[in-house]
Amino acid sequence: MIQASPPRFRSLWHHKKIDKKAWIFSILLKEWKITPNVLSKTQLIIFPHKPRADFLKPKSHHIIKMNEVNLKWEDQVKYLGLGFDKNLTYKDHIESIQVKCNKYIKCFVSTINSEF
Repeated sequence: MIQASPPRFRSLWHHKKIDKKAWIFSILLKEWKITPNVLSKTQLIIFPHKPRADFLKPKSHHIIKMNEVNLKWEDQVKYLGLGFDKNLTYKDHIESIQVKCNKYIKCFVSTINSEF
């Protein structure tokens, strides 16, 4: 079961709306026989419509629970190998790809130079 608590979101309506969506999601997970790895892999992130939307930044009192475990709020998550940050700039993902590419390029260059 997924729960959003306490009801200190912008309004009680938002809290009820989040609880309803979480409840529907829980039902679908049970119906599809999917058990998420809550302890290590499940993360929360908000992609705000406006980059500096303070009211969308998760606070310490915004607690979302799944199977009685508090989910972690993150500024950056990885999904299918693609790094998403909260502002959708992909800066960290691009930097990590550059580091990997540079490592392989150095290996190729050293291999080519050693053969001649």
